[in-house]
Amino acid sequence: MGAIAALCYQVLQGLALTKAPPPGTVCIVKRDNEGAGYRHQRLEVSMADELRLLLRDDVSDPDLEGVGVTAVALSSDYENAKVHFVIARGHSRAKVERALERATAFLRRRLADSIELKRTPDLRWVFEAEIDMGPTA
Repeated sequence: MGAIAALCYQVLQGLALTKAPPPGTVCIVKRDNEGAGYRHQRLEVSMADELRLLLRDDVSDPDLEGVGVTAVALSSDYENAKVHFVIARGHSRAKVERALERATAFLRRRLADSIELKRTPDLRWVFEAEIDMGPTA
């Protein structure tokens, strides 16, 4: 193991360093649940939560009643987001997909207001299944 690799290994293991790293040495340290991977996952969860709330509370299109967001898959460059959704059994999939396309601009605008990103991703809708919705209280 080279000197730089050994130094990085010590940093990763949390051991005390006995000397300063040589000038120009770059050591990238990534801990669990930290960095771009964790941020990426956190954004996916926050976008899914926000879309659930928007569809439930702010969208008034009757064709979108009974639509639930199950997951958001955000691309690595944050340009696109695949939004996975389910619909209540008995609803027309084609009508729901058209309604989601109509509501996309509104949903992107509201996401931009609530989630801190330089650019709000384009939303792509991915149908997952029809489900039996339980009684709403």
